[in-house]
Amino acid sequence: MSPVPEQHQAIETPHQPVPYGRPSETYSEAGSSSQPPEPTTHQVTQQFQQLAVQPEPAATQALPASSKSMRFPLRPGKGNKGTRCIVKANHFLAQLPDKDLHQYDVSITPEVSSRGVNRTVMEQLVKLYRESHLGKRLPAYDGRKSLYTAGPLPFIQKDFKITLLDDDDGPGGVWCVPMV
Repeated sequence: MSPVPEQHQAIETPHQPVPYGRPSETYSEAGSSSQPPEPTTHQVTQQFQQLAVQPEPAATQALPASSKSMRFPLRPGKGNKGTRCIVKANHFLAQLPDKDLHQYDVSITPEVSSRGVNRTVMEQLVKLYRESHLGKRLPAYDGRKSLYTAGPLPFIQKDFKITLLDDDDGPGGVWCVPMV
């Protein structure tokens, strides 16, 4: 299929020089002006008639009157070429019992670009404060800014200070973890 032009475009016939003025007249005879004389109306009309406009191609397929009448093509079946592999996805269907799911905003400071360090800080927070401050809830953490629990935590806002020792899991230091 050839590409369809986006706009109407004029197509010029092969370039043919059109003499200006009368054929027998030369620039030296026309006067002392270094500019060629203006073309006559007849010459401009002839040049204009030599141009052709390309017609717009008709639409290849009419749009359906309703989106309900449109059907997607069926899946062709399982593939039989290539190498079979396992695909990992970061989304999955979760069926939870009839409990409240709560989301909390978390900002770990000083800020670290590594999700691994963030997760280590949150693991330490859960280990230290799960029984005393988190209402015995085991939160889920996305590694950045969100913490999820099944049911509310026993506070509206709380700041935690977490100290990590220098080891192979990450840098040591003190982090402030406010939860809202």
